[in-house]
Formats: sequence, structure tokens, C-alpha cells
Amino acid sequence: MIVLIALTTVPVLLYIGFGAYALWKTNLLIWLWWILPVGWALTYLVVKLWPAQPHSDAVPPTGKHWTPRDSAAAEIVLRYQQHVDSLSPNQLTDAQFYVHQFQKLSHELATYYHPDAADPFSSLTVPELAAAIRLVADDLEQIVLNSLPGSRLLTVNQWRSFGKTPKWANQIRNSIWAGSILINPLNIARYGLSRRTIDKVSSGIQSELLATIYLRFIRQVGFYLIEMNSGRLRGGADEYRSAFEAAGKAMDDPKTSQSHTITIGFIGQTSAGKSSLIDGITKSPRTESNPQQHTKSILRHAHTINPTPTSPAINIVLMDCPGYNPSGTSNRQMNQIQTVIAESDIILLALDAATDERSADVETLQKITGRFEKIPHLKCPPIIAVLTHIDLLPPADVWSPPCDLETPKSPKEKFIAAAIEHNDHRFGNAIAGTVAVCCDEKEDRQWGIEEQLLPMLIAKLEEGKSAAMLNAFESTIDRGWGKQVWAQIATGGKQLAKMWLQERINRAGKK
Repeated sequence: MIVLIALTTVPVLLYIGFGAYALWKTNLLIWLWWILPVGWALTYLVVKLWPAQPHSDAVPPTGKHWTPRDSAAAEIVLRYQQHVDSLSPNQLTDAQFYVHQFQKLSHELATYYHPDAADPFSSLTVPELAAAIRLVADDLEQIVLNSLPGSRLLTVNQWRSFGKTPKWANQIRNSIWAGSILINPLNIARYGLSRRTIDKVSSGIQSELLATIYLRFIRQVGFYLIEMNSGRLRGGADEYRSAFEAAGKAMDDPKTSQSHTITIGFIGQTSAGKSSLIDGITKSPRTESNPQQHTKSILRHAHTINPTPTSPAINIVLMDCPGYNPSGTSNRQMNQIQTVIAESDIILLALDAATDERSADVETLQKITGRFEKIPHLKCPPIIAVLTHIDLLPPADVWSPPCDLETPKSPKEKFIAAAIEHNDHRFGNAIAGTVAVCCDEKEDRQWGIEEQLLPMLIAKLEEGKSAAMLNAFESTIDRGWGKQVWAQIATGGKQLAKMWLQERINRAGKK
């Protein structure tokens, strides 16, 4: 490496030396003295007039599978990042400072997740701590190896010196300036301008590089501390990676994600139009819409749909949950709804647009929300409210789809748009959004499935798959726990017996 650097830099240095000598001999150096000062002044002016954005890397960590509690904890990590402007270069190159920040952040996050514990770390397991340290170390190793030039040759002492200009560099620079001032006393003005302009810019670039490294460190550490406190590392680093990182890459790959089956759950009051809605999605009348014969158990239908004529087919499973009465949901019905939620990627809440009786729907959503508040380590799949029977909205005798709900003009369009807005306001954050559909038996009266519902489904699909992935992971992570303990006991017993036998053999050999 030294030989290669010498072969590439020595010719350039020779050209600079001979060029400076030629300029001096021809007296052109006297006339070109302004080039460096003007360049420094322009650089300083650009820095002043075009300031850097306040650390675009200072963003909280995020995970597709994160719950609302995890997203709130990420704001703590963001606060640590936002303090970077108050840190000195010496701090940002001190390894002990990074250890101290790691300890402070881990304690604050543990306190947030376990506020009632006298010692917030007492609720964590040893495998969780080991997995978090391992994952952080692996990520930081890859960042240093792949993103830091010359990292394979960088020593700890060199890293520390990066926070300040090395003494030998200052000595060389001052010697050059002293020699130039002796040759031409006017160079003292250039020296003063350099100190006020280019030195400050160089210091700013140095600080920005150190700040970027610090922000990345805090974000990676904060991410895995949140995963640890959420309990997702209790199975170890390998099991976590196989469950989340592989699934995350699969969701990012359109070809892979589309090959997976999407499960859509349907809930709603009796006669809210769930069966007709399923028929509208599948474009095949496979369910019987009879108000006298309501579904008593969860029904599953497997289908393949094409969201657009040019898009690939998507496999879906539709889970039709029994409807609940306007008076509210019974315990049996709520258990069935919980089953549908646990197995679905996305939930469709069917609402009859022709009636404004929503007390049972509000109660059901409150029960769903309350359940997930009690289990904050799980995540509710997105719930999309679907207004059915929109053809019956006033004026009821007018229905000529398609409808323009972005810029409604006719009374019908304005009424539908107002109903959607009212529904969004009524349910608030409990739903991901509201769409309006008409699933009439006559094809020329159907509207909203392709225009409203399918685009919303696709937009919320990634969020739904991440929620399903998290729920599936939590349900399987502790499965077979008893067998695992017995296996550990057996393995530990064998190791202890082996160690005891080896020690006896060693003692016998010495005798």
C-alpha cells in the first residue's frame, strides 16, 4: 500500500514543485497570489450562505413490525441524536464516551419499557442482553468495514487523533507559512485570511464526519435496545434474524411478497354487507346474502385476484367472521373476532352506509384497541372501514357510477365523500382509513372495489404483513419451551460429566 501511494502521489508532488519553481522564475507567482485567497474566501462565503441542513441523519430508528410503544421509544433515541451539536470532536473520538452513551440510552429505554420495576434491567434475560450486544457489534463492524475508507488499517490511536489535527501536520503547515512570509512579507495577509476562512471550514467538515458516525451509532444501538426491551431477542440473535431480517427482505422484494398468501379478515354487524363484499372482491357469488341465515362460525375462502390488468395475480384467503348484533358483541363473538385478527394481515370492517347506528362498531373497536393496549408487544393489523350500500345514500333514486370522490360535484358524490370524512373522524386512529363501495348484483351498479378498496389494501399490505409477522413470531418463540429446557439440562449434564471425567484423568496422569 505504501509503495502504491508513493507511485501515485510523488509524480503529482513533483509537478507541483516544478510548477511553483517555474512560476517563481517567470515572476508569474507575484501576479497569481490572489488565487488561493479568493478560493478560500469563496469557500467560506458558500458555507455562510448555503448552510448544511441540521443533520439529516438525526432520524429515529424504525421497524416495519414495530408497535406504537416501540415507535414512542424511538423518540428517546432521536433525542440522543439531536444532542450531537453540543458534543466536541474529542468526545466523538473517545471510545469510553460511546460506552457511556450506550449505558445511558439502555437505562432510559429500559425504564420506559418497565416503569414500575425498581431495577429496569431485572426484567431482561441474559440471552436478550447477549443477543443485543452481538447484533450491535455485527452491524457496527459491517459499517466500519464497508463505509469507512482505510478502516482495515485504522488503529485506535489514529482514530483518536482524528478529533484533532495531528501535531506534525500543524508543524509542517506553520513551517510552510513561515518560509513563504520570509520570501514575501505580503503573505502574512494570506496567512491571516486562511486562519479565518479555510481553517474553520476544515474544522466544520471534520465535525460533520464525526457527527455522522455518532448518529449512525446511536441509531443502530437504539434499534436493538428497543428490540431487546420488547422481548423479541429472547430467542437469541440467530432466531431473531431468521424471523425478521429474512421476512423483511421478502417483503421488500415485490416478486417474493406477491407470491405469499394474503389473509383478509371480515368483521361487522349482521346484514352490514360482508357477504356481498366478499362476492365483490372475488367476482364470484360464492356466499349467500340471506338476512335470515347468518354465519355462525368463521368461514375461509381461498381465491386469486388481479389488482390491475397488468399486475401479477395475488393469492388471498378471506376469513368471514360471524356478524354481531347492533346491541354489541358477545364474548363468543369477540373471541371469534380475536381469532380473525390474530390470523389476518388486514381487517375489513363492513359498515352499512344506509344506517348511522355505529355504537356496536365503536364498542368492538374499543375492545380490540383495549386488548392490544394490554399486550403492547403485539401489533394490531390495519383495520380498513368499508362503507357498503352507498347506492342507498341520498338521493337514493340516483346512482350512476363511476363517482369522483376527490373533487365531488354531484349531490350523491358530495354525500358519499361527507360520509367517508365523518366515518374517519368518528373512529379516529382505530382505523387505517375508510373506503366506499357498492356490491350490487347488477354489474353496471357495482363500484368501489377496484377504484377504492384494492388500492387501499395494497397501500396497507406491507404494514399488515409486518403485523402478522410479529404476531406469528410471538406465538412461536416460546413454543416448545419445556423441551428446550430439558435439552439444555441434558446438554449441561453431559458437559459437566465430561469435565469431571477429564479432570479425574488429568489427576491420575499426574500421579
